[in-house]
Parts: sequence; structure tokens; C-alpha cells
Amino acid sequence: MNENKTYFQRVSVMLENLLKDYKNQYPKNYGDLFRDFFPILLIVLGAAAFVYGAATMTDSAMLIGVLVSPVLIVFAFSLKRVNRKNRPENVDFLSKIRSLELQMVTFNEYPDVKQYLEQFENRLNDTVKKKTDTKRLFKKLQIMLYCLVAAFLTFAIIKAASGRIKNDEDANQLYNYLELQEYKPFLTITPLTRKVTENCQIESPQIEVFLNGLNSNWLTIKELKLSGDKNGLFRLFITDNNGKHISRCPKFVFSGDQDKKIMSIMLCFDSERKTRNDFEALKVLKYLDEHKNDLRFVVEKME
Repeated sequence: MNENKTYFQRVSVMLENLLKDYKNQYPKNYGDLFRDFFPILLIVLGAAAFVYGAATMTDSAMLIGVLVSPVLIVFAFSLKRVNRKNRPENVDFLSKIRSLELQMVTFNEYPDVKQYLEQFENRLNDTVKKKTDTKRLFKKLQIMLYCLVAAFLTFAIIKAASGRIKNDEDANQLYNYLELQEYKPFLTITPLTRKVTENCQIESPQIEVFLNGLNSNWLTIKELKLSGDKNGLFRLFITDNNGKHISRCPKFVFSGDQDKKIMSIMLCFDSERKTRNDFEALKVLKYLDEHKNDLRFVVEKME
């Protein structure tokens, strides 16, 4: 009898220790799962940033895609390697517990032993259920996150494919200084004359001009349609009511068959300093903004 009691006590202590080890085994809580998932999240976000930059082709998005994306992915793999190194060995505590429980079956004839085993089984089942529920819920959160990223990329790609352009919030604060709105044109200009050449004329009743660029700014015409002989290169100038070119305002050079997203040369580029003259750029944009109702444009065919 004493031997049985001693054996039961020894095995029960082993069961309690194994249950404690199982409770503390990965995943102990949501923190364990998130720590393991975090590098994967960084890889997903890095890949998404690269795809977003390639799809939208804006300065800011491309900068994120080229610079931020590789940093996130490299950091993620480093973190993943550290997590793998620090994770404890995966021991099958459940199998060990089940094996010891089988050894205790012969003692079920004792009421106190039977009661202990029933209580232990309930605690074990609660722990298994808690771990299973934690994994299941976290998996749902992962799927929701993947869906959000996929939805964002889908929206960005559809938006880019639609040809919708906008004013960029630039590092030079021109966007804020001019109080621009994202999708409202910076300028809306009508042609001074529709005639380009004897065989070519402007079909668009007006053009909408946006300010683009994160660091170096340029103007972009949303759409300009020509009709007739459109072969060759054309040049567009912004003028006043009398057809006089606006000083330092960039011109637009484009192919006759190009009718959307016509970009100007860089705004107020200083050929000596090989960079943009910020002061002159601000003066030009401020002038255009203040005289927006008096502006016209002309198109010439380049020989």
C-alpha cells in the first residue's frame, strides 16, 4: 500500500511538472505568436511597398519601394533567424503526459486517485483548448491582415490603372504653401488658339495641370488631345492672355500620339548648380497660382 502511495505521489508530481511545462510551451500567449509572426509581417509589408511603388509610379511610392522595402525584408530575415535561435526545443509534453496517465489507470480503484486524475484531465483539457483557441484566433487575425494588404494593393493598382493623377505632397512643402488639394487641378487652362499647324489642331477645350514630384517638382497635364496630323514632337507653353510665355515656366515636350500624363521638364532647373532653384520655383508657382484665371497655353510642332 505504501509503495503504491509513494509511486502515485511521484507520478503525480511528474504530471504536475509536465502540465506546467506544457502551459509554458510555445505558444504561451498571443505575444509568442506575434513575436514569431512579426518578421513575416515585415516581409509582407516590404513586398507590398515594392508592389505599391511599381504600380503607382509616384515619387514618394517609388522611394518607399526602393529604399524602405529592402530594409524591411533584410531586417525581417535577421529577426526571423534570431527568433529561431532563441526558441526552446519543441518537446512533446502531451505524449509524455498521456503515457503517465496510462500508468495511473490501475489506481482508479482508489477514490482519491480517481478524483485527482479527473481534475487533472479537466485542467489539461482547458490548457489544450486555450492553446488551440489562441492559435485559431491569431490565424484569423493573420488572414484578415493579409486581406487588408491585398485590398489596399488592389485598390492602388486599380487607381493607378485608371489614370487618375493628383498633386503630390512634396518634401519642399510647395503642396502646403500653395494650399493644394490632392485631386483638384493646380491649374485649369484654355488654349490661346486651337490651331497648331495647317493640318493639326487642339481638340481638348482645356487642360488640367497638377504639381508632381517629391523632391524635384514638375507639372503634369492630365490629358491633351490633338486631331489631324499628329506625327512628330510637339511643344506646349503656358502664356498670358496675349500669348506671352510665362518667364521660367517649364515647357512640355511630347509626342503627338501621347494624350495623357504629359510631363514638363523639371521646374526651374539650374544648369550651373545641376539642381532646382527652389526660390525661383516658388516664385513661378506663386505667379501661376495668382494669375490662374488669366493663363492660356499654345502648342507648337517641333521641326
